[in-house]
Amino acid sequence: MKDTTVLMSRTFAILVGAITIIFIILGLTQNVDLFGVADIVLGIILITAAFVPRPKLACLGMLVGYSYTAGVFSLSITATFLDGAFNVASTLGLIVCIIFIYVLGRWLLKH
Repeated sequence: MKDTTVLMSRTFAILVGAITIIFIILGLTQNVDLFGVADIVLGIILITAAFVPRPKLACLGMLVGYSYTAGVFSLSITATFLDGAFNVASTLGLIVCIIFIYVLGRWLLKH
């Protein structure tokens, strides 16, 4: 079970990180001036942590990455909401982050 948890967490870390960076590069993100650097940093943290070979260190890195990402996405959701819009992409990303923060936290406590 632990291999599946870590593998899924790694996979989603790469997906969330890559998609976020691609959104910035293609200019698909609202408030690029506000979130551009933060989005690139979160992408790098998640992708780098996903490739750490040792499972416990990878989980710690992904916990940091998912937590940072949840904060950035929360701010993004708030900023677009204040502009009168709803940010679907950041909301879905936030849900993924919250799920994996919980899953990785439980996994680390058991190992």
